[in-house]
Amino acid sequence: ASRTPGGFAATVCVMLIDPAAGDLTYVTCGHPAPLIVDPSGTTRFLPLTGHRPLGAGASATPLTTSLGIGEVLVLYSDGLVERPGRTWESGLAMLATVVGEAMLGRSLPLDRPESVPERVCAHAVELVTRPGHLDDVTMLAVQRRARPVAPWYAQYPARPDQLEAMRADLR
Repeated sequence: ASRTPGGFAATVCVMLIDPAAGDLTYVTCGHPAPLIVDPSGTTRFLPLTGHRPLGAGASATPLTTSLGIGEVLVLYSDGLVERPGRTWESGLAMLATVVGEAMLGRSLPLDRPESVPERVCAHAVELVTRPGHLDDVTMLAVQRRARPVAPWYAQYPARPDQLEAMRADLR
């Protein structure tokens, strides 16, 4: 925030996931609540752990929950749900509905991604931002599988020109 003109704080959500056991430990500082969708399309928002951003007196106690087999964890920026003329609660409700429908493959084009996390992100960003957006829109989704994939580690310099390489490597 100190390097951004007019910036004084930053929101953050940090998650530690044990894919084998499904254990989730997380903390939120001014960031929107993580969302979980189960294989039946039922969604639930996790409780917030801290309401103030980093740099604005944030303090938070980590919480622990679990992610079931087949469930998808969704993280998103506030720009995805904030809209002029729409309440925060209605934006969250719309996101939950769209994510649940995407989980089930409903109301999606025929060329939809096979990967459930990709499908959830693509569908949510397309539909929720359709009326337009004023802030950055970021989404990340992970699905717990019965057999976890092998861990993958990478390091990149914290520079904008590294985003393309990161995205290619994640694919």
